[in-house]
Amino acid sequence: MLEEAVHVSGFSMLTHLSTHDVAAEFQDFCSGTYKGAARAAGMLRKAFGQMPDARGVEFFTPRDTSPFSQLDEDPPIFSAGATMPKASGTGGGVVTLQIYIWDRQDHREVRFRAPAAMGSSSATNRRLEDLKAAYAQIDPGAQFAAE
Repeated sequence: MLEEAVHVSGFSMLTHLSTHDVAAEFQDFCSGTYKGAARAAGMLRKAFGQMPDARGVEFFTPRDTSPFSQLDEDPPIFSAGATMPKASGTGGGVVTLQIYIWDRQDHREVRFRAPAAMGSSSATNRRLEDLKAAYAQIDPGAQFAAE
């Protein structure tokens, strides 16, 4: 059996927003993606049995299952993930985004990750660009770097 290849893309951000504000923007952004064509496509996939357990946006806590993760000397103070239905294409019908936040006293270091199966990378890249634009709008001084 062949496993589907997964590519992880993302970006980092340095911001003066609080941890709460960074997390709230992530939640608002992800929740706001389930509308229009994505909502209709999700309902159709569920109705036709392609994704029988399909729901709207679902949030989760990313887990590091490596036995060596206990040795991490600098774990994030907050992490979350979201799966969001997408309007069309392959790759499971969802886009997954993850956020990791470190509090560095005078600023927050934030990493966004998006694992994408083959066939869903264009939808994932669009969501990442839209997410970056959302943060740039609420924090014009934020610094971004591709990863």
